[in-house]
Amino acid sequence: MNYEILTKAGVSKALFAEMVGVSHVAVYGWLHGRCKPHALREKKVKKVLTVIERAVECGDLPVTVGSGENPTDLIVAAISKHLDAARSPK
Repeated sequence: MNYEILTKAGVSKALFAEMVGVSHVAVYGWLHGRCKPHALREKKVKKVLTVIERAVECGDLPVTVGSGENPTDLIVAAISKHLDAARSPK
């Protein structure tokens, strides 16, 4: 799995952990090759990474933060936009 996309997208390990429903310690283990996502979690991890990659390809990530803006809110909005597009029937 391409975890490098998290850095390129500006997505923190903690935010990614929250999105896939695990602890940041689990994500740390995945990133450093100490363990892999559980089979039941792997599908969600792949989907979220794919959505993040799509957001990077489209230029929605990483976000540019203006004064008074919360970067986490902007990142979540960008990812949600692409997640909604992935869910829409074509």
